[in-house]
Amino acid sequence: PTVRDGYPAELRRNGALGVMGGSDLVRGVVDDLAAAAPVPTIAARFHHGLIRLTARAVRVVAADREHRTVVLSGGCFQNDVLTSGLVAELEASGLRVLRHRRVPPNDGGLPLGQLAVAAARLAAGG
Repeated sequence: PTVRDGYPAELRRNGALGVMGGSDLVRGVVDDLAAAAPVPTIAARFHHGLIRLTARAVRVVAADREHRTVVLSGGCFQNDVLTSGLVAELEASGLRVLRHRRVPPNDGGLPLGQLAVAAARLAAGG
């Protein structure tokens, strides 16, 4: 069966920042483990909860800064469930999402960035 619900997770404001709380996600996992829920169900609920929480945080930051384009980068975006779910949530909110396509989002992309910086410095005479 397809799992569409996710564990609840709190997004709190701390001044200008949104603080993503993860204890509700962990509590949901523990409760479902204690209830002998199937592991794939627990994983899906965790991912859906994390996607919704992250999407809320991104929307808050984008609105605060009046941006309509967001960039997703980092090793966690090797996770296709997280990436595709978050992209769908953000695009449904009207945000433009940029993400890696030709270079890996994790440390594998770092050398390319380092080469770009070095090339720019050399071109500038430095």
